[in-house]
Amino acid sequence: MLSTVVDLAGDVFGLAFVVMNQIQTFIAQMLSR
Repeated sequence: MLSTVVDLAGDVFGLAFVVMNQIQTFIAQMLSR
């Protein structure tokens, strides 16, 4: 049970990390114009 929760949390944090990187890149492109 605990290992499943840890794996799920890891997937969520990994996805959030990717999304944040994409958002930062998008904002940087918008500001550079």
